[in-house]
Amino acid sequence: MTSGRPLALVCSGRPAVAADIRRELEELGAEPIVVSSRDDWPVQSPGMVFIDLAEDGQPVREARLAFDASTELMAIVDNESVERLIPALAAGCGDYLFYPLNRDELGLKWRRHVAGEGGTRARRPG
Repeated sequence: MTSGRPLALVCSGRPAVAADIRRELEELGAEPIVVSSRDDWPVQSPGMVFIDLAEDGQPVREARLAFDASTELMAIVDNESVERLIPALAAGCGDYLFYPLNRDELGLKWRRHVAGEGGTRARRPG
């Protein structure tokens, strides 16, 4: 990535969710990359990964192991996927956002991430 903007990876196969997160991140100065498959993950470790838990098999553990320790993992949950939140946190997500997004909450978490105060870095699962 050559833009110099912080890289954010959005893992979602739901077009509306991916578009909403991408738009908000672009407005916050991020360079979002939207993927629907692990095969499309960038080689470069992103600063933050947003993982949509509404889909079966979202790769929280794989993301934690694939990217370096400075990468922050953020789960995206909605009413139908909230039961997947605890396992996602146990697998390596350090924080979460509810969808539909609260843009103020996303903005706060992103600004804290950019400032190095994000707190969404979780330990690698054992």
